[in-house]
Amino acid sequence: MASYPPEITAKALDHLKTAFTDYSLTHGLAVRPSPDFAANPSNALSTVAPVSLYPSLFPRKCFEDARQVQEAYNNVYAAVAHDSEWLGKVITE
Repeated sequence: MASYPPEITAKALDHLKTAFTDYSLTHGLAVRPSPDFAANPSNALSTVAPVSLYPSLFPRKCFEDARQVQEAYNNVYAAVAHDSEWLGKVITE
């Protein structure tokens, strides 16, 4: 089995970071940096939002468990979202 995440050269990693930064900025994945943002020597008004270059691995069993409860979860979520009177009371409390 191949290693994960895949091993790539420093040059390929630099290219990947640049491509991801360009993609992120052109697709609105930007955030305002905190005042103590160390890599902001030019006082930029925004920076690229944190992203992951590779998906995180997790057990297939957990994925299947999540799929089994997804429809029920969606129904509960939709019921809560559509009961504005109840939701307003809960938020107020």
